[in-house]
Amino acid sequence: STIVVGARSDDHSGSAYVFEKSDDGAWAQAAKLVAADGAANDYFGHSVSVSGSTIVVGAYNDNDHGSMSGSAYVFEKSDDGAWAQAAKLVNADGAASDYFGYSVSVSGSTTVVGAYGDDDKAGDSGSAYVFEKSDDGAWAQAAKLVADDGAMDDKFGMIVSVSGSTIVVGVY
Repeated sequence: STIVVGARSDDHSGSAYVFEKSDDGAWAQAAKLVAADGAANDYFGHSVSVSGSTIVVGAYNDNDHGSMSGSAYVFEKSDDGAWAQAAKLVNADGAASDYFGYSVSVSGSTTVVGAYGDDDKAGDSGSAYVFEKSDDGAWAQAAKLVADDGAMDDKFGMIVSVSGSTIVVGVY
């Protein structure tokens, strides 16, 4: 009963719109999400995912670990129905041009974030990062996924999806 629509160029830094279905079946905008530290050309909203009361929004052009290193933002719905930023996710080994956040997916307390520009195996071989929410509500990086046979320009992490305990990572 929740739809999220990303608008990566809205207001220059990007946004995501949340629509919710009411008990009478009508859809209405419930929130407009923006990054607390949003900056021009972050591309916040390029990728979005929703699971229950959690929304993850990618901003692959954010610059926390260098130009275009990227980030992802977690929003949670409170008991009063308001959506608020709960965490900002960045990869522990982030570097310029990782494009972390180009793809995102959330299922329950697990979030996967793609970084197709990561260079662990070779230039733009790519990776995907798994984050888990702990019992105290904190989100932390739990794993980094790379292809055993990763090669230059594979762009592993261009597409990611998680459902339960199953993760799928696509290449370009």
